[in-house]
Amino acid sequence: MATETPIRTAGDKLITYDLARGGTVPTISIRTWIGEAIVNGKTVAAHWGPATVLTSTGDALGSVNTSTISAADSDGVGPLDPFTFGEAAISFAALFPQGSCGSFGSAYLKSRSSTSFTAELKDFIPPERVQIGACSPTITTSLSSGSAPFGGSVHDSATLHGASSDAGGTVTYSVYTNDTCTGTPFDSGGTVTVTNGIVPDSNDVTFNQAGTFYWQATYSGDAKNASTASDCTSEPLSVARAAPTISTTLSRTLISAGQSVTDSATLSGASSDAGGTVTYSVYTNNTCTGTAFASGGTKPVTNGVVPDSNPVTFNSGGTFYWRAVYSGDANNAGASSACLNEQLRVIGQCVLGYPDSSNPGRSNLIFNESEVLRAFGTFNTDPRGLRVALFYNDEHALELGIRQNSVKTAAGTSVVGSYPVSPLTTNPDHVSPVQVGSRDIDPGDSDGIDQDGVDTALPITLQGKTGQGSQGGRPMFPALFVTDITNGDSRSGDWQQGTLASRVAYKPDDVYGTWKSATRLVDKTTSPFTVTTAVDPDPAKNNWSLGAGSDTPSSGFAALKNEGFGAEASWSAGGVGLQSGHAYRLQFMDHDGDQNKTGGDSGEACVNVVIP
Repeated sequence: MATETPIRTAGDKLITYDLARGGTVPTISIRTWIGEAIVNGKTVAAHWGPATVLTSTGDALGSVNTSTISAADSDGVGPLDPFTFGEAAISFAALFPQGSCGSFGSAYLKSRSSTSFTAELKDFIPPERVQIGACSPTITTSLSSGSAPFGGSVHDSATLHGASSDAGGTVTYSVYTNDTCTGTPFDSGGTVTVTNGIVPDSNDVTFNQAGTFYWQATYSGDAKNASTASDCTSEPLSVARAAPTISTTLSRTLISAGQSVTDSATLSGASSDAGGTVTYSVYTNNTCTGTAFASGGTKPVTNGVVPDSNPVTFNSGGTFYWRAVYSGDANNAGASSACLNEQLRVIGQCVLGYPDSSNPGRSNLIFNESEVLRAFGTFNTDPRGLRVALFYNDEHALELGIRQNSVKTAAGTSVVGSYPVSPLTTNPDHVSPVQVGSRDIDPGDSDGIDQDGVDTALPITLQGKTGQGSQGGRPMFPALFVTDITNGDSRSGDWQQGTLASRVAYKPDDVYGTWKSATRLVDKTTSPFTVTTAVDPDPAKNNWSLGAGSDTPSSGFAALKNEGFGAEASWSAGGVGLQSGHAYRLQFMDHDGDQNKTGGDSGEACVNVVIP
C-alpha cells in the first residue's frame, strides 16, 4: 500500500500502549484529536484530548511475550526474544461511540522512550491505508406498486440507512413466493452497484403468474459497512389473475328440426398456458338461467385452446341460447360468454293452422283433398340447382290449369280467353318451362271474367251480380305460396292471408308424370249467374312412374299411397325468392279439376325449409 502523510483532523484517535513493571504489563489508553476552537473569546490550538485508560474499563486487552517465540510461530519475522513482542485488542465501542458510524482510512505507529506522553520519539512507522469501520446499516425498500395485473411489471427501490457516506458494494433484488424469502427466488430484479451510499432501482420484473410475491433487497456490505437485507414481509406484491373473455361461434344459427349444431369457443386475454375447462350449455331462455335444455359437454383447455363442443341434436322447433363457461385456473379468472350472442333458431314441423277465423272468408274454407299432397322435398342434384318439390297422387290426374274461359249470355256463348297449358305428349311426361293457363286469382280486376283460373265453387261478384268466387278462388294450377320465417313464425304469405292482390301464387318450373287441363264457363243467363268447369278426361294411370329426371322423396314411393295418377311439381329456389341462410314456410295448393265436392277437389299443405 502507498504510504500517507499524517494530517490530523478532528476526531482522529491516538492509541497509547504503555509498558510498566519491567515491560510486562501493558496499559492501553485512547485520546481524541480536538481541533482548533474559540473558547471564551480566545483561540485554543488543536491538541490531543485527555487519555482514557481502556484496560481499566475492559475495552482493551494487551499482552507481552515473556518467553521466546520461535521462528515458526512469529509469522515470518524470525525468532523473538522475551519482552520483544506485544499485541493489543480494542473494542469498536471504544473507537466509535454507540449508535455512531465511523471508520479509519489510515493508521501509523510511533514509539517513545518512556510512558510520558511527551517523551522522546524513538521509532516511527509511516501511515498505511486501512479499512476499519463500525457501520451497521439497514436497508429499506419501496415497490413501484403493491399490486399488478397479470402480465404487469414492477420494480423495487432501496435505501441504505446508517451507512458510511462513501458506502459501496452491491444490492441484489430478489422475488420470492414465500414470506420468509428462502429457497430459490421466483425471479431476480438484478444486482446493482452502490455508489456513495446511493442504491439504483431494480430492473423491471414482469409477472406472468398470479399470487402474492415478496421482494427482498440484500446489501453486500463493504470494508466499512456490514451486510444487511430488507425485511421480507415489508413489501408484498399482489398479482391478480388474468381476466380473459370468451367468445363463441355456432356452426349454424338456423336449422331444421332433427339437425345438429356444435359450438366453438375462443379465449382472449388469457395466459399462454391457460388451462381449466369450458362447459357448453343450451338454454330455452335468453338469460341462460335455470336448468339447461341440453349440454354440449365439458372440454379441457390446453394452452388457451378450447375444443369445440359435442354436437347437440334439436328435435323440436324453437329458439335456443348457447353459453360457454370457462372455469378459470390459477392464473386466469373464470368467464362466461354472453347468452344473447348465440341464438339458435330451430325450424320445426309446419303447422298449417286452417281452417280458422284469422281472415274470413278464405281462412275458414275447407280443403277436402289435402291428402293427395303425398310428400315434399328439397333437391339439388343437377345443374338446375336447389329445388323444392311436391309429390301428388290421386284417383284423378293433376289439374295443370284453365286453358279456356267462355261466357254465356242471351245472345249466345263466346270464348273470351284462351291460355296455353302444357300438353301431356307421352305418359309419363316432363315439361319445363311449364304453362298453366290463366293465373288470375284476383276478384277485384276489371276483365269481366273474374277468377279466370281459380276454383269456381266460391261466392263471386261479377258485373254487379252475386255469384261464385267473390272471396277469391283457389288456384286451378299447382301453386306455391312463400313466407320468410327466418326471424319468427308467420303465415303472412299464405293464400288465406292479406289480400289476394298481395299474394304471389308461383307456378312450377318442372312437372313430371301425368296431368290434364280444363275449360271454364260463366253463365250470365242465370241469377245469380253460375260458373262451371269442364275437366279433360284423365290419361292412363301412371301410378308413381314419373319419368326420367324426376326426383324420389326421402321416404321412397313404397311408403306413399298410390291411387293411380302420380305427378311431381318442382320450383326453382331462386325463382321463388328463396335465399341462402333463411327459413321459409312453403304452402302448396293443388286441384284435380273436379267440382263434385264441397269447395271442389282441392288440397293444401305446408312445409318449413331452411335454405343452406
